[in-house]
Amino acid sequence: MSILDPKPETAQRDDLRQIQLERLQATLNRAYRNVLLYREKFNKAGVLPEQVRSLEDLACFPRTTREDLLAHQPFGLFAVPLHDVVRLHPAAGAGGPVVVGYTHNDIAVWTRMAARALTSAGVTKEDVVQISLDYAQDAAGMGAQSAAELLGASVIPASGLAPKRQAELLKNYRVTVLIATPNQALHLAQTLGSEDPAPLSLRSAFLVAHAWTPDLHKEIEERLQIKTYASYGLSEMTEPGLATECGEHNGLHLSEDNFLAEILDPETGAPLAAGQAGELTLTTLTREATPLIRYRTGCLAILHPEPCACGRTLQRIELVSGRIDNIVTVEGVRLTLEQVQEVVNDLLPGAPCNLAVLQEDGAETLEVRIAIDDPSLFADQMKHMQALREHIKAHLFEHLGLWTVVRLVEQTREEK
Repeated sequence: MSILDPKPETAQRDDLRQIQLERLQATLNRAYRNVLLYREKFNKAGVLPEQVRSLEDLACFPRTTREDLLAHQPFGLFAVPLHDVVRLHPAAGAGGPVVVGYTHNDIAVWTRMAARALTSAGVTKEDVVQISLDYAQDAAGMGAQSAAELLGASVIPASGLAPKRQAELLKNYRVTVLIATPNQALHLAQTLGSEDPAPLSLRSAFLVAHAWTPDLHKEIEERLQIKTYASYGLSEMTEPGLATECGEHNGLHLSEDNFLAEILDPETGAPLAAGQAGELTLTTLTREATPLIRYRTGCLAILHPEPCACGRTLQRIELVSGRIDNIVTVEGVRLTLEQVQEVVNDLLPGAPCNLAVLQEDGAETLEVRIAIDDPSLFADQMKHMQALREHIKAHLFEHLGLWTVVRLVEQTREEK
């Protein structure tokens, strides 16, 4: 497969590190000068941008959390005047959405990154690309469309269409590449059912936005008789384009000329050696509107610095199952147990709850299991129990923007 930008993607490590250092110094200066959050954080830690002489010096700077972003909404993180921000993307997640701003140049850089990612998955101007991502849910759909168009591919924006209609487009328009979440792709395969996939022109799927497993990718490949390519991204950073699989399927190549990755001990924040699993922490190197310094992703990962057989020298991310926090992701929306518990407490103060993500027919649903210390409730008429469940379900939707399955169970002795 071809490489869109050979200079950064196949650069010698020393050359790439020099580019990263220069961009890091510029980013730290911009953030310190224009963003109150970082000026206060740096001053409190006793560090200044001009003290950075190597990439390793970044370890002296404080990390950024999602709570920091929430505390400075909507525009407190902007490093440029609002009139220079041409696009605003709400990044859904724990605690509510945070606004990510983009300048014209930010969008151009993002589009190029995403085009690199699609190229690594084999997308060319000869392809017909169907994008099933929900454009309203996050920014990935718009990013993928701009990237595919930059490569000259024919694009079908299929956001919001029912699976049956998506399947019809797939067949009638001779789609060769599907861009979707793993669950969307699986649901599409199930919609096609027992049909022979051989007549389809589809040859690959570029899978973004959701957590994924090798088994899920394998099932999609077997059902549709295609190859799949994984992509990792965050709405707070960028997706697609941050890190993507190539044809070797041996980790996700990080866009290192645009992001600096660290693997840190989740408890102490100390840097870990290559090959060790820790929390993936990212710093933007080229974003103008909303620079993020040492942003804690909550994801466990390993960095592999060895060159890849595909020819790229960019480090590869290996995602490790699990997170360092209690965040769950449902249809692209990230939630914490504390966030759901707070909403449940509005109606049932003190009733502990647990979360689970249910998967059925390719769709994800959040199950909220609530333990109630009131045996008489379970002895009452079923219609009263059902009314309470529906009331809680509506309240959760009002505050979280997500339909849930609510289960009421009797509180155990241990929970009491």
